Amino acid sequence: MALFVSGAGSQVIVLVAGGFSGDHRAWTTLQPKLTKFGRVVSYDRLGSGASTRSKRPRVATNFVEELRQGLKNAGLQPPYLLVGHSYGGLMVRLFASRYPNEVSGLVLVDPAIENFYRRAQVEAPQDYLQEYEKIQAEADASESEAVRRDWIGFETSLQQLRAAPPVRGENIVILSAAEMDLPERLRRVWLDEHAKWAKDAGARHTYVKSGHSIQREQPDAVVRAVALVIGTFGKRARR
Repeated sequence: MALFVSGAGSQVIVLVAGGFSGDHRAWTTLQPKLTKFGRVVSYDRLGSGASTRSKRPRVATNFVEELRQGLKNAGLQPPYLLVGHSYGGLMVRLFASRYPNEVSGLVLVDPAIENFYRRAQVEAPQDYLQEYEKIQAEADASESEAVRRDWIGFETSLQQLRAAPPVRGENIVILSAAEMDLPERLRRVWLDEHAKWAKDAGARHTYVKSGHSIQREQPDAVVRAVALVIGTFGKRARR
């Protein structure tokens, strides 16, 4: 696994990209801004960028185990402050659920919330079908094997998160993109699921005037969220 580490200090902040076949380039705007807090790690998931291919299914549980092993192989010891965007938000929640003692806090950057997909199919079925078919077509047309494999495993990843113990705590911040590029009915469901999840988790929730990639459009909003989480240390995510 290719890791890109900058900064110094005992605090380790790990940036987990979203999308399919996410890699470290999702964080090029944000990563330098976070080095004032400690060491900052971005990486290429196995099968993408500079990382080697994996024969294991491209699902969340494997992503979590590969990341955990990659960090340890690099001598980066927990606890980690995990920052996850979109699909990466799902992964960092699963990491915290499985290894709560290795996570000091979470920042969820416009994350995928598992209940959104079920609600959207009921409340905005036509819009959901159009968005689903668009993503399916993009995955099918991609020249990247990693993109295709990640898309194939996405529903399994949602199921894995639904089956995992939830994480809760004041050391969790969720950032919602108020200008998410979705049809209006889907955007309402997306934001409502963020609000419900934050309330249930006892997390701090902020709306950001941004599209989906908050870390690129409004990086300082993520910096503030990281600072807020660091201020809650001693209140680790609980299951």
